[in-house]
Amino acid sequence: MILSVARRATLSSTRICRFGLVGSFNASLQPSHSHTIPFSKLRYHAHRGREVHQRSGGPRPLLTVEQLGRVARSRHTYIFFGSCVVGAVVFYFANVESVPVSGRKRFNCYGDGVSTLSDQQLKRIMYDIESQGLRVLPENDYRYGKVEVFENREK
Repeated sequence: MILSVARRATLSSTRICRFGLVGSFNASLQPSHSHTIPFSKLRYHAHRGREVHQRSGGPRPLLTVEQLGRVARSRHTYIFFGSCVVGAVVFYFANVESVPVSGRKRFNCYGDGVSTLSDQQLKRIMYDIESQGLRVLPENDYRYGKVEVFENREK
């Protein structure tokens, strides 16, 4: 479809901006059929080296497939993910410790503050046991010795 200059001059300013036309049009222009612009040229315009589709009048997408492809091929992306992997490996080996009872290695990402909390919980459990009238076996009890032998065998 081809629009004449007079038809273009009657377009509202919002449509002129929406179609991306550059320059101002005077509404009093006389119709001239010698200079016409195809309608397809009005739908698209170049904006900073990118072609923007203006037919729907909606906003531009935040991310396009081309932008994602460019980011995926970027050297900075590989450096970022490589440093994340190296950091995760260093974090893992910095937090591996041996268990006191069995001697096996385990990953422990919690600090010393958790052991303080566990001591407080132990005191609370001992208080609850004693308040119910129960007791913990003393070290000279034979059952205590059996548990200790079993614990030493598991090390």
